[in-house]
Amino acid sequence: MLVPWFTEAGWQPSTVPYLEGTLLFIVIIYLSETYLDYRQHSKLHERTLPPKLAAAIAQVDEFNAAKKAATPKKPTDEAADTHDSATPEDAPLTLLAQTEAKFEKSRLYSLDKSTFGFISDAIQELDSIVLLLAGYLPYVWSLSGRIVAAWGVSGEIPQSLVFVSLTMAKDLVFQLPFGLYSTFVIEARHGFNKQTLGLFLADKAKGTLVSIVVGFPLLSALIFLVRWGGDNFVFYVWLLTVSFTLLMLTIYPVWIMPLFNTFTPLPAGPLRTRIEALASQLAFPLTQLFVCDGSKRSSHSNAYMYGFFKSKRIVLFDTLLAQATDDEVVAILGHELGHWKLWHTIQGFVFQQVYVVAMFAVFGRCMHDTALFTSFGFSPAEPLAVMIGLTLFSQTLWAPVDKALTFLLTLNTRRNEFQADAFAVDLNLGDALQSGLTKISLENLANMNPDELYSAYHYSHPPLVERLAAIGVRTKKMQ
Repeated sequence: MLVPWFTEAGWQPSTVPYLEGTLLFIVIIYLSETYLDYRQHSKLHERTLPPKLAAAIAQVDEFNAAKKAATPKKPTDEAADTHDSATPEDAPLTLLAQTEAKFEKSRLYSLDKSTFGFISDAIQELDSIVLLLAGYLPYVWSLSGRIVAAWGVSGEIPQSLVFVSLTMAKDLVFQLPFGLYSTFVIEARHGFNKQTLGLFLADKAKGTLVSIVVGFPLLSALIFLVRWGGDNFVFYVWLLTVSFTLLMLTIYPVWIMPLFNTFTPLPAGPLRTRIEALASQLAFPLTQLFVCDGSKRSSHSNAYMYGFFKSKRIVLFDTLLAQATDDEVVAILGHELGHWKLWHTIQGFVFQQVYVVAMFAVFGRCMHDTALFTSFGFSPAEPLAVMIGLTLFSQTLWAPVDKALTFLLTLNTRRNEFQADAFAVDLNLGDALQSGLTKISLENLANMNPDELYSAYHYSHPPLVERLAAIGVRTKKMQ
């Protein structure tokens, strides 16, 4: 059996090859995901717009043209048409023409990210293997014990907090070069990055501080409940996670999000009136409607809603307002409100709670397995640390389960996206939703030529071509 380079005092050989199994699993996952990455990378060398996507966008153009022709013209519109016909070169490009013009930029952007992904994934895979073989976990745990002893403190919780702090510091330093290159080279090269180095580092510092302020009390409570709860600790841990989730839904938008972005009310006007009317039509308890200054970091666009019970908020990125028309913004929000109306948000909350209960129920049966600890270089001396047991459990016995559940949840999310699109179509927003989704994809240089297997495994949202086709079919049925 493999033996880590560093082992704790009192270590004994493991009777179960957990370390070997973990190494085998992460190598298999790495090779499998690298194969999918290679398939996608090969697709990105194709220099022509996929015919299916071109046909889907052409249908959107045809539908928009037919709708425009069937709409009675006002005198001002007729004057504008006369002017446009005199200078056809000034007429706005069709969505298909815009897509064809942006396809090469999108391809190169995705290709850059794919190439960087091969390098960063290989380095991180090597890092994971080296740390396991070197006995990183028992070394840092032992170091944490010496640190708290030097402070004149004892106990599992203080040692666990120091252990997490050291691991966070290591991860922050290790990941920093990847984040810097991705933001200031790849994103900047393709015109997306808008943030300065100072803002980037400030975000990292704020994120770390929030993780400490929020995460350390949660971890302390978790360890306490596992020890105090005995055989019933799963129930108490579940109560903790439910309470924590509801607490974060309350304080996150009020106290944490403003640390990173500025949120201003959407000004009164036609767009605000239409959004409020849509929310009223669906009985959505809209209490706040904000514009977020996402453009200070990136030109990527987004829109989302959050909150619970009778206090709901909608946030629009300023980049989205610059990229889409009012009709398209309303259609996109029709999609987002569809998630709420169809109970997708509640569904996600329930899935999260079931996941937590299942994971800790299985963990409860493994937390006293001394072979799991000794396989990675820890001493079998009781009591076995909850923090270490949970860490080892999550990367050994639970890791395959987590991968399988993640894939199933991805499939369910894709299904929910189609349902939310259909909901927006049923609100007579299908044509605007099609053009809005297309514009957002173009402005974000989304991958227009995804590999089928890569997309199925990685994408929680279906590719544009699939969404346009589904919306088109639904729209024709309504007509």
